[in-house]
Amino acid sequence: IFAPEMRKKLDSMFPNEEVLLIPIPLSRKRRWSRGFNQAEVLARAISEAEQPTLILSTALRRTKHNNPQTLIKNKDLRLQNMRGVFEVRNPKEITGKRIIVIDDITTTGATLHEATKVLKKAGAKEAIGFAVAH
Repeated sequence: IFAPEMRKKLDSMFPNEEVLLIPIPLSRKRRWSRGFNQAEVLARAISEAEQPTLILSTALRRTKHNNPQTLIKNKDLRLQNMRGVFEVRNPKEITGKRIIVIDDITTTGATLHEATKVLKKAGAKEAIGFAVAH
């Protein structure tokens, strides 16, 4: 339901420009318990279109399992909880690229902040967060 509207918004932000869509990765433990990654499902749906300018990528990976952000109410503690959680699989894949990091929900922005920071440090031209809900 959300994917077509998100795609329209992203197409208007980056017309005719190749952009990597990177879903927030789950830890292996959380992915196994859920059976799927909702951010990946959303990113995949956004990337499936006639004009392939929005390209799905799994360049970002979660290096460790951390406490769910929903259990942490304080913004500073949420930021601390996310430090060092992500790494880029292959920096060559993202070097000089525009990247949109996809998540389902953002509250304090800690997850998207950490993900975009890691991507920029690894060589991304630009990395911005994009979520369905706040």
